[in-house]
Amino acid sequence: MAKITTTTKPIKISQVKRDWYEVNVSDEILGRIATKISLILQGKRKSTFVPHLDCGDYVVVVNATKVKLTGKKPMTKIYTKYSGYPGGLKKVVFDQLIKKMRLL
Repeated sequence: MAKITTTTKPIKISQVKRDWYEVNVSDEILGRIATKISLILQGKRKSTFVPHLDCGDYVVVVNATKVKLTGKKPMTKIYTKYSGYPGGLKKVVFDQLIKKMRLL
């Protein structure tokens, strides 16, 4: 009689198949689309996901300047960068960041 196993065998890094996804984020809410994109990047939507390997796919985001925020977040959401040096803290409000991205 053959022994039946209920465990799955983990895949090797050479067996990981990566796909490309193009995500159009115009008129989407930032937080909700970000969680969906992060699942694709981590590879958690795949049946072959193992936590110790990078199984994620590639994502191209289109129309990032047209993403929506709810409530007062466009005026109050602040992104910070810190260089590690005294006085190296940079703060940018979301509206200013989007305006700067549109000029590029």
